[in-house]
Amino acid sequence: MATFDQRRQSVSYQYNAAGNINFGQVENQAQLVEQLAALKAELSRAKEAGAASEEQVTEAQYQIDKAAAEAKKPQPDKRTVTGFLEGAAKVLSGAAALGSLVAAIRKAIEAAGVLF
Repeated sequence: MATFDQRRQSVSYQYNAAGNINFGQVENQAQLVEQLAALKAELSRAKEAGAASEEQVTEAQYQIDKAAAEAKKPQPDKRTVTGFLEGAAKVLSGAAALGSLVAAIRKAIEAAGVLF
């Protein structure tokens, strides 16, 4: 069994990928939009913790908003939804502390691919 000595470590932000955001269980458009809203809220928490800049979070949230708006349409375009989500992932990919959130966005892209 591995043992980790974590004394004197300081973590300013940590996202629990097994937490409240779960794109793996998305079965319809409404659930996708709901999970995207939860992702936006988590990005706000990351910004407050200093894990990402205001510019990164603002741009990523804008991209997620655009993806959600398209996903709400009666006939959403898969390429549009996934394109906006790819844009959000790209904006955040430079912040090491946000790796789990980028992974969640990748799961959202997979979910959109299946739904649309």
